[in-house]
Amino acid sequence: MKYSFIFLVLHISAIDLTFAGTNSFINQWTIKNDSIIKVTGYIYDSVTTKGIIGSILTYEALPYGNFIGITQSSDSSGYYEFLTLGNDAYRIEVKAENYKNQVTNIFPINDHIEGTLSKNFSMVREHAERDVILLENLIFALGKSEISENSFPELDRLVIFLKENPGMIIQLEGHTDFRGGKSKNMKLSEDRVAEVKRYMIGKGIENYRILTMAYGGSNPISKNASEDAASQNRRVEVRIIKR
Repeated sequence: MKYSFIFLVLHISAIDLTFAGTNSFINQWTIKNDSIIKVTGYIYDSVTTKGIIGSILTYEALPYGNFIGITQSSDSSGYYEFLTLGNDAYRIEVKAENYKNQVTNIFPINDHIEGTLSKNFSMVREHAERDVILLENLIFALGKSEISENSFPELDRLVIFLKENPGMIIQLEGHTDFRGGKSKNMKLSEDRVAEVKRYMIGKGIENYRILTMAYGGSNPISKNASEDAASQNRRVEVRIIKR
């Protein structure tokens, strides 16, 4: 992780900095160890909760911007970190391609715990109302609407997300592969999204916030006849109708 140059120099110098001022007098600035705070956190997609690689985070000390730096998330978790020094407040701006910018202020000196302040950023996509999210780990019994217990963590993450966004309305969209009869596939996709909706209502999500739509096998991801293609086509997607 790369820190801004000025912070790196101050961190290495650590204890005592001396510099020549104007009018030939010497100013001394002593930096206390406890004034260096590490800020860490994760930058991730607000819906999928997956980390965003390459997000750009800029920070500057308030009110004068006398310390300025840039860092970025460098791996798939969206992790970032940087150092702050001796200031009460910092302004942070986070940018990521295809996401809305976020701006916030932090107060490291007041809010740190043992020299570290944690701050996560949940990024909202631009034009998010058109977002469609695939429930990748949603598993049903073969040819049935029964949800496997292995799917519960995936659905629970969706429940948590909806509770954190109480104004959001979603549409569950059910798909099957295109093998078999059309009417049977349509009924199966209807039953599966209905079962997912029942699960989420049971976890406290209001009925009116979950719409459903069944497509049967009419909208395949792949028209290949292989089993892998058929597996991709059997899916439930979440469309965000309103945030």
